[in-house]
Amino acid sequence: TLVVFDTTSDTTYLANLPQGQYFWRVKAFDLSGNESPFSTSLDFLLDLEPPPIPVLLSPGNSDTVSQSPTLHWAPVDDNLSGLAGYRVQVSASQVFNSLIVDTTVSDTFLTVNLGQSGWFYWRVKSIDVAGNQSAWSTAYSFRATTVNIPILILPEDSSLVMTNYPTFVWSESSVGNKAKNGDALTPFYKTSKPEGQITYQMKEIGPRRYRLFVSPRNSITYTLQYSESPDFQGTVITIENIPDTFFVLPQFLPLPDEVPIFWRVQAVVGDEASGFQSHPFMVMATSRGDLNGDDVVDYNDVPYLANYLFYHSLPPVPLRNADLNGDCEVTPEDLVYLNLLIRGDVDLPLICNNINGGLNRKQGRNHLVK
Repeated sequence: TLVVFDTTSDTTYLANLPQGQYFWRVKAFDLSGNESPFSTSLDFLLDLEPPPIPVLLSPGNSDTVSQSPTLHWAPVDDNLSGLAGYRVQVSASQVFNSLIVDTTVSDTFLTVNLGQSGWFYWRVKSIDVAGNQSAWSTAYSFRATTVNIPILILPEDSSLVMTNYPTFVWSESSVGNKAKNGDALTPFYKTSKPEGQITYQMKEIGPRRYRLFVSPRNSITYTLQYSESPDFQGTVITIENIPDTFFVLPQFLPLPDEVPIFWRVQAVVGDEASGFQSHPFMVMATSRGDLNGDDVVDYNDVPYLANYLFYHSLPPVPLRNADLNGDCEVTPEDLVYLNLLIRGDVDLPLICNNINGGLNRKQGRNHLVK
């Protein structure tokens, strides 16, 4: 279908066209009416639509980061002319009237060197090949600090711990020199706390949000948080003023049994604090298999179960904890499963699904039904 069929005495032509794909060609004619053949046709895409607005990913709004943060945003697609890149702005002003960074990149991330602490704001827009620009994204704020983010070490991400009172371990933080994944992180258990008793004070700071204060306090301290939510919504336990690069949960603060728990740590120096590691670690605790009541599932529980099975010594309390293979009985097979559990060859104790109830002892075999 012909969209334009016209003549002109110039070598340019201004056409008012809707968006779309077009092919065009030209021929010449003289005053006598003689015409040349048409030129070879060329095609072009007329793109009048701006690309989508990028969505900012990290740092999240109001996050704390180092003085050289890497900004990340979600990629966008332009189905017409294609995407050319992104324009990124960083400012100390919420209205962006003075810019620290104003640059265009083709990636969906940018590392900026701020060289100072304080609050900053950033935003991104997309640009397509035709030169169309999206509107600016929603601006996010972040706080830059010289205090580096501690690296989480233990319990490892997605790990199972055989106690409800695990030891959390992270790397030592510093001011100015950023630790990297893979750096030497020993000693894991460095401590500088003075002699004396560590004291705890629990306070409720909001609906389902609690803070545990630990004394005494050092110049560099750490804040540990854990929650059943990976984005730390709902119930969050916050433990502040930790003077070491590890923390053992006290007896009054056990992890729930076999519930995924997410944990993270930040460092605090004076009025400045680091951010949290962008990916919190997940840990799951279990007390099933703790048969001697020492709050840890380990090889000390093996002789305890063997003595109960073969020599009728005191039963584990609760006895349900000894049914590790989920067959609703406490038998020598559970000894085998307990060894596999301690060695890490199985993920979790199996659960007896019999709901009839009752516990019977017969012929040396201990039948356990939930």
